Amino acid sequence: MVLLKSKPSLMNESIIPQSFNSFLNDFMQDSKSFQESFGESIQFSPKADIIEKANNFEIHLALPGIKKEDVKINVEGDFLTVSGEKQSTTVSENEKMHKREIHFGKFSRSFNVSKINKAKIEAQFENGMLVLNLPKIEAAQPLTINIK
Repeated sequence: MVLLKSKPSLMNESIIPQSFNSFLNDFMQDSKSFQESFGESIQFSPKADIIEKANNFEIHLALPGIKKEDVKINVEGDFLTVSGEKQSTTVSENEKMHKREIHFGKFSRSFNVSKINKAKIEAQFENGMLVLNLPKIEAAQPLTINIK
């Protein structure tokens, strides 16, 4: 049996955004070309998972290398914002940085919490993972009506 690798057609409209996003991600992750082109450091942007449960949402935000004291959580209006700063690693005078792939800098992520009981939001931080528990408001929870 012979395995042939194939690439999807770029004419497919659903592939074009993915290809363009992949190109941008590859370009921006190559720190040398990005910094040479724009003369600035790459900003850190934490990744998030959002999980919906029956009575609440959970947001898991990956913040490796950040202390919980360096993270701020604010709710203003219908938006919850997690912000902070990841410090860069430094090298001494007798050391030379050959490649920098670990991103750093200020970050801010905002989430719509219009259907959340804002007074009951809880946050836990452990091993570089911020977990936000966002209880749904009563009206946002599914209502089951029993037939008599």
